[in-house]
Amino acid sequence: MELNRKAKGDLAELKVATDLRARGYEIVFPYGEDWDFDLIRCRESSAIIDWLAVWDATMDRCYYLPVAELGTGMTEVRLRLALTANSQIRRVRMASDYADI
Repeated sequence: MELNRKAKGDLAELKVATDLRARGYEIVFPYGEDWDFDLIRCRESSAIIDWLAVWDATMDRCYYLPVAELGTGMTEVRLRLALTANSQIRRVRMASDYADI
């Protein structure tokens, strides 16, 4: 069954939530659709937004990027699952570097 964009986003959110719970974190979901985030992981009774979670549907796994690594105003982040064809490494984010929190 082909999922539309909203359904893919909902599925990714559930996959990330499942992965975080499996790692022992508590999570909080915002009420409504008008938030700048989908969920918050809680650590030691504190709600923090310090990681961006990415779910890869092809590999069925989550990757976690520190928010501090994102540039101001970024709206898109791409992670590579394999090396580039021309062996470029500058400005390339390898997914394997973000497999654990």
